[in-house]
Amino acid sequence: GEKQGGYSCSVRSVTEWENEDFLFEHPNYYSRYMDRKVEGDELVYSNWTKMEWPPVYYKSPKLEFAGGLLRDDQGTVQKDGVFSTGNHIIKTNNVDGRGVFYTYTDQGYRRDGDWSLTGEKWEKGTCILEFNRTCTNGKSSVDLNNMLDISSNNLFVQDTDLAFRPRITYDDKKAYPMGRWFQDDGECVDEVIRGCFNNGTCVAPDTCRCAPGWTGSDCTIPICSQTCHHNGNCTLPDTCTCERGWEGHDCSIAVCSQECNNFGKCVAPDVCHCKQWPNTFYDGYEGGGRPIFRKPNGDPQMTGWTGYDCATPICVQAEKFTLNYNGTEEAKTIKLGGHGKDGRLECSEVRCHNYNKMVTQNDGRSFQTGCGFDPIDTGCCDTIEEGERADITLQFVCHKCRDTHTLIQPHNITCVDMMIDSFEYTNVADMDDIFKFDDTTVKLCGRDHNPGGPMGVDEDGNPTNVDYYVSYLANVGPEFSSRNGLSNITSDFFLCNRDYWVQGDFVDDAGLGDIVGAGSDFGLKEGRHVRVNYPNYNKSNLVDENNNEIWMTGPAMPGEGIFECYNGGSCIAPDVCTCKDGW
Repeated sequence: GEKQGGYSCSVRSVTEWENEDFLFEHPNYYSRYMDRKVEGDELVYSNWTKMEWPPVYYKSPKLEFAGGLLRDDQGTVQKDGVFSTGNHIIKTNNVDGRGVFYTYTDQGYRRDGDWSLTGEKWEKGTCILEFNRTCTNGKSSVDLNNMLDISSNNLFVQDTDLAFRPRITYDDKKAYPMGRWFQDDGECVDEVIRGCFNNGTCVAPDTCRCAPGWTGSDCTIPICSQTCHHNGNCTLPDTCTCERGWEGHDCSIAVCSQECNNFGKCVAPDVCHCKQWPNTFYDGYEGGGRPIFRKPNGDPQMTGWTGYDCATPICVQAEKFTLNYNGTEEAKTIKLGGHGKDGRLECSEVRCHNYNKMVTQNDGRSFQTGCGFDPIDTGCCDTIEEGERADITLQFVCHKCRDTHTLIQPHNITCVDMMIDSFEYTNVADMDDIFKFDDTTVKLCGRDHNPGGPMGVDEDGNPTNVDYYVSYLANVGPEFSSRNGLSNITSDFFLCNRDYWVQGDFVDDAGLGDIVGAGSDFGLKEGRHVRVNYPNYNKSNLVDENNNEIWMTGPAMPGEGIFECYNGGSCIAPDVCTCKDGW
């Protein structure tokens, strides 16, 4: 028959996912049977000791950081050209008092670190083989070596010959037999404990009795009481190994690298389902009128929020949707004006040139909430408050991962060994240019939003980045106002300057083929794909038999962008255009 364990005793898991001939290579899979070691994320996942199980898997460091204490082997501190070692701190709060959070990937499943093979050989390991004698006549079995009643005491033996082989001792008068010499209307079987895989018991030739949680002729198939959703696999009893982009006990929780703002939800790998609702622009016809901006089927177009992080407002009345341009030709960058970044800039003059200043532009920084500065990639500075440090002249401590330790890959950035150097400054003039915009403005750690503004405080210590639109309409919900200022994930490299965004399940459409708001109106596509944020509905020059204008769907427009209101105005909130001077 097939190999069922072969009495090569081991408590180690043997499955189709890991065995002496094969190791499953997947970023979410690792062996629970390795001798204890600390992984790249500084956590321990297997606590076995002295089992001779080499570490066949390794977990990489996390691709997220929330500040905190750095050890003396993680960078140095410099002031006035003098270096020193010792623990140093990167602040865990922004200047507005909210916690900082930096991420260094555009694929959510990587944020927590991922598993890879080490190249070590998979070893089954060793354990003690034991036997359980069971007799059909119900008689007790005695270990003749030490005269213990093993049946009544639920004991096992390690050597059946030593324990049960009949024997005779003699003296000068008599022979003394011990043990069973005849079958005596019953049969005894020595069941092999762990004689089958995964702690299964060999109870007869080619017959296994599996341990709880296992099944199959050789006990190598784990049993999960839960369904492993979204192409997850049951790899140990009640243990799902989830496909990339999913987590949780049953793989039902989607993982996004970005934040889903303005009441958006992460519904599939790196997919935000944005809050949207039918627009309320109707004509004056009887019976409530018809939608002015409608879909080809006559329904009103959806307004609300879009973009890969649900931070870009939709204006159905806008002239067009303009895709972001991340190149170098200035002519392709469209700068749009309006009454300030929050729509409330006032002017009492006949001509107000301030209304022509840039409010939004299609450079990939408008509305994208990952924009800002961090201590690994861009470098950034913490402010030092009065009384916070013994050196009262100290104003800023700036941080940057050492260039020789910065590893940039297509989907992640790693600061090897977290080698972050800190630099102390008593004034902005002495500061390295990498830490400032100009001679007077410092790049503070945290977000730098447009609209919104860079992280900063005024002379009274109040946050200055508060230029987010707040609706003045009565009886409307909070979704009509921008909540981008509540976002606190910063990743200038991966979550800013995006002209396109790759999203979606790594296998199928996650059952979301009809969802609205995760790929404009057209549902989620199968596999990884570039997100569509604009349905491209256009009013044609044609009319139907009732003399109603016919709306049509134009070519697909995948990519990130902004809504461009007429005459250079900016869309700053759902169906809210703010206009340039003269309009």
